[in-house]
Amino acid sequence: GGAGNEDLRRVLISSSGLLTLLGTTTGNNFPTTANAFQTTPSNSDYSNGFATKLSSTGSIVYSTYLGGSNWSIEPHTGTITDSGTLYIGGFTYSLYFPEINTSLTWNLYSPSQSCLLELSNDGSSLLFASRIPYLFRVSNVLTKEDGAVLLAGETYYPIQYNGCLYESPLMGFYS
Repeated sequence: GGAGNEDLRRVLISSSGLLTLLGTTTGNNFPTTANAFQTTPSNSDYSNGFATKLSSTGSIVYSTYLGGSNWSIEPHTGTITDSGTLYIGGFTYSLYFPEINTSLTWNLYSPSQSCLLELSNDGSSLLFASRIPYLFRVSNVLTKEDGAVLLAGETYYPIQYNGCLYESPLMGFYS
């Protein structure tokens, strides 16, 4: 880690045996790799999320902050596809969270929301990013063979929105 406090939130193991570490850091010198999506911390007032992929020998494949100029996330969970794509479920406090390759429009102004990110298999680019309103905390992310992404978590609002079904007041699913 860097000079700040690191909080490891989740360790993921890919089908090929590679480890990916998800967590947060308060430091501004967390080790990142040259090809990383985000090599410097965000300007947020909160800790910055990170994703670090390790090879089977323990060397760093990639390491990146999870944030932008004025946004960051706290990663809570994730999953790795067979192709190495990383899906991260977390929480953001930012009004500046990017919406990337999503058709969802929520028209909500609260910066404190759950979110889903898709990071490329080499850690260099963010392929998808969306807030997930009404889902208080993402507790699990799963992928299906057909490419669908399922989220499970806590919600206090039993709703259905554009085909997104939240099945109960305490457990939510999204696809």
